[in-house]
Amino acid sequence: MIEMKEAELFEIEEIMKMEHECFHPEVMEKKELFLERMRVFPEGFIVLKDGERYAGYMTSELWEYRKERSRESFGINHSIAEVHDYKGKELYITSFAVSPEFHGKKYGKIMFEMFLEKMMECYSPKCISLIVAEKWEQAIKIYLKNGFEVVEKFDNFLEDAKIHKNFIFMRKEL
Repeated sequence: MIEMKEAELFEIEEIMKMEHECFHPEVMEKKELFLERMRVFPEGFIVLKDGERYAGYMTSELWEYRKERSRESFGINHSIAEVHDYKGKELYITSFAVSPEFHGKKYGKIMFEMFLEKMMECYSPKCISLIVAEKWEQAIKIYLKNGFEVVEKFDNFLEDAKIHKNFIFMRKEL
């Protein structure tokens, strides 16, 4: 049985396991950041479970809505406490991962759609935004199928990276 629920502190090791399985070290985020996200915006941090197994997680923040965003708005390992605003009308998806065991089984699609439905119902954002590594073609396909558009390409976004240098800023206006 598939269940989406708010992440809880006792689940942090499973979440970090998925983070390490799904992301290259260049883009992995720190455990402390995930704990901060749970504390600051628990409603925006969910896990997807299939029975007792963890299938994925998703984290987000609410930002003050701005039509234009500079690349400095985004960053790996930024503090949610500095930018999150419960009254914000821009839902920013900070992280989204599906455990490799569940790849190709539509779990990403299910989690993404369930999460967006929940966030739209609870917060009525004007838009949803995210950045994604240019190489993550499967993720980009999910976003495009869900009405996201490419806003801008950030070449050399992670200057020290060897593999994941270029990112794409995507947004869905609601």
